[in-house]
Amino acid sequence: MLCARHEAQCRQACLAGADRAAWMRDAAPLARTYARVPEPCQICMHRPAIRGSRLCARHQQRWKKTRRKAGSPGFEEWLAAQVPYDSFGGCRVDVCPELAYSPLGLCHGHESAYRFQGSPGGARLPDVWFGRFEQADQPVPVCYDNEAGFGR
Repeated sequence: MLCARHEAQCRQACLAGADRAAWMRDAAPLARTYARVPEPCQICMHRPAIRGSRLCARHQQRWKKTRRKAGSPGFEEWLAAQVPYDSFGGCRVDVCPELAYSPLGLCHGHESAYRFQGSPGGARLPDVWFGRFEQADQPVPVCYDNEAGFGR
């Protein structure tokens, strides 16, 4: 996976006859740019919020359930009664400043990239982990086929 700028440079070089593998080996790093880091949950402050909601996935689920009930409180009243949940920590990718999105310990972008790359090391969460563990305030077990492979 390449960033958009490197992908464009590589495509241009390959159209001019360059070998992709050779181009990738010799590619120069780009200057650091600003990346949009997701806002933290306004309740937890240490879990990433779902884009546009300012709530983490767990609080978002709780708010959706509350809204469905007749006579439910308004958002501000509901918000005042909420408690923060434990953090998943920071993203395990050393250079990433984002918060982990799940118990795997990866931000949303790195978790997507991990799956795109075939999930090396076989790190996985139990089926329906959110409902079985997360919403029941239980620690979520992470299983690995090869934990060192996942770490690399």
